[in-house]
This record gives sequence, C-alpha cells and structure tokens, in this order.
Amino acid sequence: MSGITLQRTRRVGLTATWFMALGLNNLANAQAAGDFVDGENSDLVTATCTRCHSASLVTQNSGSRDVWQLRVNLMQSAHGMPAIDAAMQEAIVGYLATYYGQKAAARRAALAPEFLPDNPYDAAD
Repeated sequence: MSGITLQRTRRVGLTATWFMALGLNNLANAQAAGDFVDGENSDLVTATCTRCHSASLVTQNSGSRDVWQLRVNLMQSAHGMPAIDAAMQEAIVGYLATYYGQKAAARRAALAPEFLPDNPYDAAD
C-alpha cells in the first residue's frame, strides 16, 4: 500500500471511529444510504415504497397527513401501486406525516428586488 493510500485509510478509519464514538453511526449510515428514519412502520414504508423507487425520492419530500394521503392515492391511481387495505394505508401515511411532515418553508426565500432582472413585460414604458 502506498503512503498516500495508507494515510487516507487511516483518516477514513479515524473519522468512522469518531462518528461511532459520538453515537452517530446509525445517522451517518441512514443519510448515506438514503434510508427512511427508523420508527414505527418504517419497515412497512420501506417495503412498500421501494418496490418502485428509491427511499431518497420519498425522503426528499415533506407534507401534511393530507398531502401524503394524496400522494399515496396518486401512486395507486396513476402509477400502478398495488391496492392496500385502509389499515396499511393509514400506517404508511401516519409514518410519512410524522417523520417527513410539512416543513415551515419548502422553498428558498424570494430574491430581493435589487437582484431581480428588469421585467421585459413591464407596462410602465
């Protein structure tokens, strides 16, 4: 092993040890893998949602219980998700609303007016 490779290996090993010592190993693994947050019904959500797409596609979103309900209904009506019973659907929606609930702001703040380009359709001309 070359000197540079050995130094990198040691650095990676020390970083992993540091994360484990802080108890952040599971968090680091979940973030890296794009997994769902551990919680009640996380296995059910993983098994159901990852049949068709990655967990990252779900976890990058947020929404209220109603929003998640609409998304599950859309998956069933328009995207071929198999029908599930009401109890299973409630468990999935409940998990998603709990761990991926509506964010206070899902978009970045608006740009200040001085940073906006001139409006080519401005009627003030």
